[in-house]
Amino acid sequence: MVEEVIRGGERFPAANKQSGVLEDIMKLTEATKVVETVESLKLKTACERYLEHLKTIGQQPSTMRTARRTLDLLIDEMGEQKEVGKILAVHVAKFFKSEAATMQPGKDGPKPKAEASIIQCHRIVRMALGWWKEAGWMEKLPLPASESRFAERMEKSGVGHRVCVHVVRSGPTGEIQNEAR
Repeated sequence: MVEEVIRGGERFPAANKQSGVLEDIMKLTEATKVVETVESLKLKTACERYLEHLKTIGQQPSTMRTARRTLDLLIDEMGEQKEVGKILAVHVAKFFKSEAATMQPGKDGPKPKAEASIIQCHRIVRMALGWWKEAGWMEKLPLPASESRFAERMEKSGVGHRVCVHVVRSGPTGEIQNEAR
């Protein structure tokens, strides 16, 4: 029997109940939610745990690579030893505006990233922050005012993963249209 399971706000891929895969996924999910104090968890550790969570819920390898690259940029910007509970909206805003998040290397020096890549970077960081808050490692979701529409949705739902879907479409005149669902 194959089914899809949603547990604790997390969506698990289809799993075969008879083989015990479903139970294994649930055990791994519980294992990743280790109790930590807000003051003690470091950014590098929190990023590793979020990536383990993504793997546990069955994210594709390409999604994992993209999330890892983005979180590595966040670690480089804020520092490995930054305490997750002390991340503020100003720190996240600074990262979103940083060269690491908005530029990419080129032959003739850094060049701007595509708008879709910047939006993807914001989404990955938002979802990691939401998951950390849900895990109890943050007291408040530290999103800057520019991300307030997502913060409201994440706070209302109380879920830190797959809460917000960000759709990027090209408009009739070629402009980028952002839509949050």
